[in-house]
Amino acid sequence: MAIEPIFSSFKMRFASVALVTTLIVGSMAGPWQPRSNIQCATVCKENTKFNYEIGKTYEYKYDANTANSLQDGRETSELRIQATVQIQPVSKCDFAMRLLDVTLGNSESSRIIGNDEFKVALERYPLRFAYQDGQIEDLCPNRNEPTWVLNIKRGILSTFQNTMENLEQDHSHEETDIVGKCKTNYKVLGDNIHKTKDLTSCSDRSDIYTAIQSSPLQEQSAFGPSTPLIKSVHECQHQVQNGKLQKSHCAEKHTFQPFSRQSSGAVTRNAQTLTYVEEKPTTFALDEYIPTRKSMLFDHTNREQKIDQSEAEESFKELCKTAQNDIRPEVPRLFSKFVQKLQQLSYDNLYNIYQNVDKICDGSSKARKFFLDAIPLTGSEAGIALMKHMIVQDTVSTTEAEAWFLMLGFTPKPNSAMITTLTPLLETSTKHPKAILGISALVHSYCKDNSECGDEPEVKNIVKVLSSKLGSNCHTNNDQEKQVVILTLKALGNVGYIEDLVPTVRQCANSVDNSMEVRLAAIDAFRRLPCIYSRDEMLQKFFDIKEDSEVRIGNYLAAMKCPTSEMLAKVRDSLDQETVNQVGSFVWTHLNNHQQSLQPYEHSILKILSSKKLQKKFSTDVRKFSRYYEESLYVDALRTGIHLDGTVIFSPKSYLPRSSSLGLTLELFGETVDLFEVGGRVEGFEFLVESFFGPRGYFPEIGRAHV
Repeated sequence: MAIEPIFSSFKMRFASVALVTTLIVGSMAGPWQPRSNIQCATVCKENTKFNYEIGKTYEYKYDANTANSLQDGRETSELRIQATVQIQPVSKCDFAMRLLDVTLGNSESSRIIGNDEFKVALERYPLRFAYQDGQIEDLCPNRNEPTWVLNIKRGILSTFQNTMENLEQDHSHEETDIVGKCKTNYKVLGDNIHKTKDLTSCSDRSDIYTAIQSSPLQEQSAFGPSTPLIKSVHECQHQVQNGKLQKSHCAEKHTFQPFSRQSSGAVTRNAQTLTYVEEKPTTFALDEYIPTRKSMLFDHTNREQKIDQSEAEESFKELCKTAQNDIRPEVPRLFSKFVQKLQQLSYDNLYNIYQNVDKICDGSSKARKFFLDAIPLTGSEAGIALMKHMIVQDTVSTTEAEAWFLMLGFTPKPNSAMITTLTPLLETSTKHPKAILGISALVHSYCKDNSECGDEPEVKNIVKVLSSKLGSNCHTNNDQEKQVVILTLKALGNVGYIEDLVPTVRQCANSVDNSMEVRLAAIDAFRRLPCIYSRDEMLQKFFDIKEDSEVRIGNYLAAMKCPTSEMLAKVRDSLDQETVNQVGSFVWTHLNNHQQSLQPYEHSILKILSSKKLQKKFSTDVRKFSRYYEESLYVDALRTGIHLDGTVIFSPKSYLPRSSSLGLTLELFGETVDLFEVGGRVEGFEFLVESFFGPRGYFPEIGRAHV
């Protein structure tokens, strides 16, 4: 087939359409002009601050120095990068940067081992970027540009960026660069512009590869203000003349707080200077633009090189040999090394090792156990795929499979490919019911780092498969079906993106034909539902005094995930008329304990709690009435806090608690870690208590009233 004529015809038709579209949109857009597909900038606005001329090259001298020090700076190691930076305006909003004369040195030498490779990598490709009158919106790197090289160029361009509205007035807003998305203040001081960043306000800044699942501490927290792991300061000085940046000097200081006292500790200082040298009436050549756009944010992608299978086998042999007769002190280190080697293997390599476990370790009795324990710790696509294969082929025991499912929630940085791999295991939920919870926990971990995951086909497919297990309004015919439905509802709660299933899950919660366990699990499935969805139906169920007290309390907690002033006013009115003390006591204690963490509505809560009538009405015996408990402790010297919360829920039908829960959360250096949450529900224990302490029991003299 003649491809070139077809392609030429397509280009002609495309050019015609593009021209017409450009003329139409351009006539309507005012100062904004749409760009064609060969440009890095998608739009272009008028320049009012800077005046870089097309057809010229602006040369700067770049100098960056990073110093790490301990013990008040007496022990220091330094790394220095120097380069010539050329900035070329390709068009009004499309610029390019090229690096020349790159050197890598330290405090002892201006050039160190690896300098030549470093120089070649940074100088190989120019970098196109979208420049909107000082603001750098997008980067358009060559498709072969290594991630680490692009990150260095992001740092250089961050010193070149100025996002003020104009150069004569102070300005504050959120700015995006290699540091993150941060609140940034520009202040005009004579001929200089002083820029500072509030690094505690930054998002998309840090990235930690760990199995421990944590979340950034919110501003309104039971622990008080956030104390991050690293205390950072960021300041820049800009000098601008005749619409061109003359000099930019940026300094950062990062203090590792766990080992820092006053002026001593672990400190990193980073200084970057970009100094204008000259303007040249020449341009440098650019390769054909590849339409790949990236942001200014630091790319944390881990791109470790794959290793040979033989390296992992040698590590495996060393581990087996050392642990042949007993478990020696060095075994944990060797096992960790073995896991790291496995993380870098492809699926085929992993499968080969699996097939030859006994051969590699010369028939060691511990070999298979070491390998099975290591696979889920890899957290890699290949490791997940091998786990799935072994489970499907039934080559691991039920106990081992369940342990693997439990560990899925601790997978660091899961991706959509892992979700696709694991989805078929949901079909085997009859044999492995705990797969439902493990896979949904992995999906939740994935969605924490991908806010738009609810629209991705992999996540949608998971939700679709889970929804198929709910049947008709979650009705079940036996205990096995009930277990699957309860686990499915818990899994949907883990995933959180159940907007399309809200009516179905609501019917499961409202159906009186369902068991209490199913109804409560359905209510709890709404715990991560976004607040844009109305909680009115939950409130109506809470207000219904004919409903079971456990269901009412469950709906109250679900509604209070997204409180409003109007909601709290309705809760106050309901407390005035509440006739079920078990429900009223729980709500009263819940509001008492949450009056600080719900600070935006503190006034509404205080209005409820200040009522003398309600204080007297719900001053109840802790041994007999439902309650919510909460305690927090923050140790400023250790920058650590713990938060304990629990519930005890009684039913008017019994003098014994029906359910209880306990959760423990740790706050450490600006991150919250949910250590554990345990809970349980019991029913029918009254007969057992009667058999011991009733009139005809073993201890009638004690009596159930004194138990």
